[in-house]
Amino acid sequence: MRHPVPSGGVGALLLIGFDHFAEAAASLGPLAARNVMVECASRLQALCPQAVDGAAPVVGRIGPETFAVASAAFASAQAVHDLARRISASLTRPFITAGYELVCSCSIGMTMFDGPPADAARLIEQADRALFHVQHGGEQSPAMYAPAAASTPGAGGNDPVSEHPRLAAQLRHALARRQFSLNLQPQLSLINGQIVGYEFLLRWISPELGGVAPTDFLPILEQTGGIREVGHWVLDNAAQMLAGLQREEAERAGTARQPDLHAAVNLSDAQLLDPRLSDVVRDIAARHAVPTARLVFEVSEHTLLRAGAAARQAVDALHTCGARVAVEDFGATAHSLDCLAQFRPDQVKLDRGVVSAVSGTGDDTALRRLVAAAHDAGVPVTATRVETAAQLQALRACRCDVIQGYLLSQPFPARWIDDTQGVIAERARDLMP
Repeated sequence: MRHPVPSGGVGALLLIGFDHFAEAAASLGPLAARNVMVECASRLQALCPQAVDGAAPVVGRIGPETFAVASAAFASAQAVHDLARRISASLTRPFITAGYELVCSCSIGMTMFDGPPADAARLIEQADRALFHVQHGGEQSPAMYAPAAASTPGAGGNDPVSEHPRLAAQLRHALARRQFSLNLQPQLSLINGQIVGYEFLLRWISPELGGVAPTDFLPILEQTGGIREVGHWVLDNAAQMLAGLQREEAERAGTARQPDLHAAVNLSDAQLLDPRLSDVVRDIAARHAVPTARLVFEVSEHTLLRAGAAARQAVDALHTCGARVAVEDFGATAHSLDCLAQFRPDQVKLDRGVVSAVSGTGDDTALRRLVAAAHDAGVPVTATRVETAAQLQALRACRCDVIQGYLLSQPFPARWIDDTQGVIAERARDLMP
């Protein structure tokens, strides 16, 4: 990347790390593991055609299970994100080696620049920090390096507070300028092996800032009051897409019966406590001819407990209009069982720490206790961030109802839905006994 960024373009470095590859390599043996890495390199090269000026992105392996893709000639920030998602889709396809089929997941951290390239060490440090947040900090992949989130006051970097006005100014026009988009992540029933719904996740790609992490911009939307308008946009688009998916499923099945697909969206404190929420839900559902029972609103356990009686009234209002409510991060506090009794949710989504503990320590005591408590209350359980076969085995053993996570599919752009459904259905069949 010795060349400067062309006018109107951006430069970027992407680091691609394979999740749990060391475990797979240990069982496959060094030769088979090497063959997988060679195939990875081939797939990456195939995804990086030459740019208009003839400067192809540089692809290289920089660690035992980490690759890098670098170029100063991307057309836009959107082009960087599109490449990252194509890489994710390509590298999660099965690898055939030594007579075995190996399915991997990958995490991607990125950094972008629009001037002369910074020194390589700094770019690698920035992209590696973004990759770390994906693999260890719960950030969704692909993740963009954000200086405001990475630096601390007094450490010679930008104070996150000083970045707030800039982000707020950009956010003020993001909806009108159509900078928001939705990613979908499918949910698989372990009971019948069917895809039962999709969670709709908000994403923001700013022309000036590139991709901005939800953890950076959602608190600002909450503080400025913009979260309600953006939340209505998310729900409206989710309902519209759900209506299309239902029609397609009904046509494939040759029946007019509505499939039981649902759309799940997240609610913040301000959205949950908006007195107009249930009216908005009814209006949007009617506009797109979607039953309100097919709309699931996910609210964190922390939000419900913090809002108390007001949250109970809001949940009751959603139930009255026919919508469903899911408690997120179930098991994150000592009051999880109180949530079941107090808010009477339609489903619960396990806290990621409960699921990850199965792989980390092999201890499924908390998992079994929480699933049993929910089932005793007649509430189905969804496990999120399911990434390994060991986690799936433990979840199936304790009769968890639904799973969601990289083992099934990474979140993908809504516009990919037509091309992705067949792949997801095939992967779902592979995960069933």
